[in-house]
Amino acid sequence: MIHNDKSKLDKFNYDKFKLDRIGVTAAFEIGEYWDKHVQIDLVGLRDDHWTDIGECKWRIVRSHSNLLKDLEKKVRAYPNIGGATSGKRLFLRKKPSARLTEASGVAWYGLEDLYEGSG
Repeated sequence: MIHNDKSKLDKFNYDKFKLDRIGVTAAFEIGEYWDKHVQIDLVGLRDDHWTDIGECKWRIVRSHSNLLKDLEKKVRAYPNIGGATSGKRLFLRKKPSARLTEASGVAWYGLEDLYEGSG
């Protein structure tokens, strides 16, 4: 976990997301990151030398291209001290069309993906 005087990465329980369902089998810690320049909704530090950077947008998204640009800025702003590979994830109320999601290089999830099979 990364801690410094400019950042905070809080651990909390994400068992409901069932990360093994989306191909994550490494041990991980999930939290958020912020400093005076950036706020990132979700940071997943994985033991397989991978860091997932994610944003959650539960309101209607008017511009997916602006959302992608914003996520890319946040990936660049995250202090990836260990040089881990960065994965990009977006969590939305409703996942956009497959044409957009497949071409973006980002893993997209809608609420239906998060709650599929739970219950």
